[in-house]
Amino acid sequence: MTAVHLLTALPCEAKPLVDHFRLKRQMGEAAFAIYSNENISLTVSGIGKNAMAAATAYTHLLFGKQTNSVWLNIGVAGHLEKPIGTPFLAEKIYDADSKQSHYPSFVTPQPCDSQTLSTFSQPQTHYPESSLCDMEASAFFEIASRFSSSELIQCLKIISDNEENNADKINPKQVSSLIEKQLPLIDTVIKNFTELTNSLPATVNEIPLLLSDRWHFTTSEQRQLKELLQRWKLLSPEQPIEESSLPSTSNRKELLHWLKEKVDSFDIVLESKER
Repeated sequence: MTAVHLLTALPCEAKPLVDHFRLKRQMGEAAFAIYSNENISLTVSGIGKNAMAAATAYTHLLFGKQTNSVWLNIGVAGHLEKPIGTPFLAEKIYDADSKQSHYPSFVTPQPCDSQTLSTFSQPQTHYPESSLCDMEASAFFEIASRFSSSELIQCLKIISDNEENNADKINPKQVSSLIEKQLPLIDTVIKNFTELTNSLPATVNEIPLLLSDRWHFTTSEQRQLKELLQRWKLLSPEQPIEESSLPSTSNRKELLHWLKEKVDSFDIVLESKER
């Protein structure tokens, strides 16, 4: 059964999810409010990037032993003009402080529109012209990417405020209502992910013997290799990795570079098909 890890910043964002999925509070957990059932966990991080980064890492510590886990950040966000209540998946996540960008990959069908999402350290009184804005997503994606493939990590945001209705006018009850109205959409996102991961071989994250016998990877390189192999299986499951196709190099970095180029080429093909 696929493990699904949900993270929200606010208790009012979490409440509809806790009720909908019948999650039980994990007693004895003082660091964060954590809820779970057999295959879904939900962690309430608190506001801000530091809190979200810590909560994501803590969730992995508690529940992250299963491979092919799905990670989903659910919450509200602001936008200059998008109507309140409109849901979006993040197609690009931009950190306004570090200027770094992250790009979730859409392998499963998109059940709603997507937008760029910008993450700020402080609440915004002036909205970016062409993106959603929040205070946690970049930290969530950066940390979750250490534990899973980008194809299994998404941010789903519902518009809670815009230029005509700023953030000062919303309250926790309204936020819960916005999340509750999107529960069917959230079910669909999780269903799509679950069907994808259930179709993958159980060994998708294991290092094949043909690789480990020839190269002696460092711990960091093993993590990179596992992520690349997982992305390969996700993006091109019909094309297995064969020993005859591997480069003749004995250099570990060259092998990882070759794998990355192959996986990136699958991504380009997938995007062209979607267009």
